[in-house]
Amino acid sequence: MDQRAPGLVEGGASGADGRASDQKAAPTATPRDEGLLTGWEQIQADVLGSRRSVQPLAGWLLSGLLGLVGWLTFVYAPGAFERAKQVHGADPSGVITVEAGYITIITVALIALAVAFEPFLSRFLGKQRDTWRKGLGRSHAAVRLPVTAVGAVIGFIWQLPSVVLSLIDTILARPIAWLVGVTQEGWGVRYTWGAVVILASIAAGLYAPAPWGLYGVIAGLVAILAIVRRWSWSEADRETFLVERGIRKGAMRVGFKEDLRDEALVAITFLFVLIPIGLRQIQLATCEVGTCAFTLEGGATLPPDALGQSIAWLGFFGAELAKSVPFVDWSEVFHVANDSPIKPQTADGAQIVFAMRAALDLLLLAAVLQAVQIASRLRDQWTAFGASRLPILEPHTEKRLFKSTCEAIEPGLEQHPTQQHAIASFPAYEDTRLKEVIQDRSGKMPVEARKAALALLASKHANEATDQFFTEQEKAENLPEVCDWIVNVATGVTRERDPAHHAADRARLKVLLEDRFEAMPIRAAAARRLARMPHDATTTALLQERLAAPNESVEVRAASALALARHRPKEAAGELENLAGTFGGDLPLDRIMAAMATAHALARCAPGTDAKAIASAFAEPLRELAAVAACIQAEPMDIDAAKAREPSTALNQMVRIAPGEGDFKPTFTLGSGDDDDLAFSEEKPQKPITMARPYAIGRYTVTQEEYLIFSVATGLKPLPHASNRRWPAIEVNWRDAMAYCRWLEAVTGEAYRLPSEVEWEYACRAGTKTRWSWGNEWDQTKAATVETRSGKGPMDVESFDPNDWGLWQMHGNVVEWCGDPYHLNHEGRPQGQATWDAGGEYGRRVVRGGSWYNSSQNSRSACRNWIASGNRGINLGFRLARTLNP
Repeated sequence: MDQRAPGLVEGGASGADGRASDQKAAPTATPRDEGLLTGWEQIQADVLGSRRSVQPLAGWLLSGLLGLVGWLTFVYAPGAFERAKQVHGADPSGVITVEAGYITIITVALIALAVAFEPFLSRFLGKQRDTWRKGLGRSHAAVRLPVTAVGAVIGFIWQLPSVVLSLIDTILARPIAWLVGVTQEGWGVRYTWGAVVILASIAAGLYAPAPWGLYGVIAGLVAILAIVRRWSWSEADRETFLVERGIRKGAMRVGFKEDLRDEALVAITFLFVLIPIGLRQIQLATCEVGTCAFTLEGGATLPPDALGQSIAWLGFFGAELAKSVPFVDWSEVFHVANDSPIKPQTADGAQIVFAMRAALDLLLLAAVLQAVQIASRLRDQWTAFGASRLPILEPHTEKRLFKSTCEAIEPGLEQHPTQQHAIASFPAYEDTRLKEVIQDRSGKMPVEARKAALALLASKHANEATDQFFTEQEKAENLPEVCDWIVNVATGVTRERDPAHHAADRARLKVLLEDRFEAMPIRAAAARRLARMPHDATTTALLQERLAAPNESVEVRAASALALARHRPKEAAGELENLAGTFGGDLPLDRIMAAMATAHALARCAPGTDAKAIASAFAEPLRELAAVAACIQAEPMDIDAAKAREPSTALNQMVRIAPGEGDFKPTFTLGSGDDDDLAFSEEKPQKPITMARPYAIGRYTVTQEEYLIFSVATGLKPLPHASNRRWPAIEVNWRDAMAYCRWLEAVTGEAYRLPSEVEWEYACRAGTKTRWSWGNEWDQTKAATVETRSGKGPMDVESFDPNDWGLWQMHGNVVEWCGDPYHLNHEGRPQGQATWDAGGEYGRRVVRGGSWYNSSQNSRSACRNWIASGNRGINLGFRLARTLNP
């Protein structure tokens, strides 16, 4: 806002006649695809590409681990039943030698070093490979071919474990996960589908004869493993999303449409049921073909029914599992035995128990570590996001946060969504991702999340590209609710609440004001909104209580003071001086505004009091700002006072326009007729307009003096021509003008804004139907245009005479911003005086009045033009409007 572009307006007024030229449309972001490959590309990427789940080194480590488990099983399982009956370590076949211990230490150390130096080794070997390839390219074929063949064999061996394990992982995470139902959308569908599959495998294990029941158990175990692996893939894609700052084609493997953590952890709990049932099936199968894998000691017997037997096997496996909890075989150290009568008596039985324990231990450890890692990642992510170091969140957190942010918007505050605390306090967010959320019309993204993204985009990335994006999205949107929200957000103008909601709004506002746990900006906004509503006894009592509370924030006390000063000045006067004395000298910007609001409230409570006397109640550094706040006009003047030339010390002087009262006609004709040879096509067709409610409009355009106060109070750089105090405030773009309106609303509690195009023309015409408010013929003694100024720049705002309603320089001097987005002409304009928002070009805003740089033709009452909302120029200013409340 503090960068002022020199020169005239660009893109808004160009050419000899000052008409608007076409402006190149800002590029619009298109939604990225889901980032998922299909078909053979997908299989290649999952199994052979860089995104495979098991990389070569990890493949060898996992293969080594599996090999170790297999070796231990086949070496030590035979004879385990007999050794269990002997003194611990008496049988030499069950002893781990010291040499084996040395080998174990060396192997573990080598693995740790390999993992630690893997990045360095990969880079080194990669460079050596490139060097060897260059050398081989220059060597004789008799040397090149054998070396190439050997290299290919080594590469194949190096990649083989990775490829095989990645292929198995891909089969689990894709087709099997689909069969289990974990790829379905909606948690209800996934839980139902998965429960049917796993419960069917349990039923098969309980009641099907061996070995068919065992096949059912194996199918259930594979299903659970598929769910866990799909969860792992989804979590990996969530991390990729954060690294990529969005979705890029080929970066995602399965996406992250749903959070599968709960499904995976629930599935793992079924392992404790399936494995004992599987052990029972193994016992039945081995007994049918020969020696049973397990035996019952001490003449123990099992229940005759399948369920009772499975419960007994559950006790056996639980005791075996307890030996390794927490992942250390403590039972061996303390010589604690399994009390279950079931004992493995063959090598097969011992191997099965060991393999089951090892697999479950590893799976549980992996799941717990992944869950802990996810929790840690989300916590770190949230911390970085809150500190504005991370401008994006992973999608599941993002969806929940966006939805809750939208729900926190309070319509009763009558604040534009971008100014609501939930949006204004939201950390910076990446615009590309916000656009992706907005454009997600698949139904997977909640409407509330899309609405929050729209408000955040308008708040955090206000620029011409965003305006153009809104224009295009309004045309493309198919949900009326979202389309209306796009218009609401994109227009930048606060919508007035229907009076039918006032009773409910007042009740809600009082709840917000009373809630000490609510955010301070929300409570202050609630008090300011109450200032613009009729008061009852309970409202007055609440505002008095908040004003007098010594432990209340000064922002809320100042806002309460504004509300009381407007409706019950006597009740406010006593506490206001005490409040004024609480402000120190060195204050943040929000407290400076609160101090100015307090000064303005004091002036309202004591009309006619000298501004310096009011300012004396404040600390020395604040007195100058307090004095000017006391000078801001409290109530709009009538047209007779506005036409007077006597100087006034009031700032931001407004004139009351009351259609249907006195000199104000209730209707007028907007635009120019076909018989006007000076009219442009944008001014047609003419449209009769009924003005429904009173409003106030600036007696003058906002002056350099008034804008300088805003700049000082908000810490902005002054305008380049600030020394010309009675000049219009120029080189101000549309967003600057809106920021000024919001600041003035915070200081006074009144609903300041830019006038709508209809309100501007109604006020400019001042009851006339002619080209200019004085007649149909141009008179260079009436306005500052290029004919009278000849490039000399703007004039003081009091120059020339006002129109019949006391409004000065509605024709010429500077073109004035209106609140409306630009429409090509008046075709389709709705009835009424509100801004015409829907279907407009939000990157272009309507300007009216012409300027010292434009021809007199452009200063006519009906003449309309557009300027890009981000542009500034030395012939561009603005005039305030104010909504008048009961």
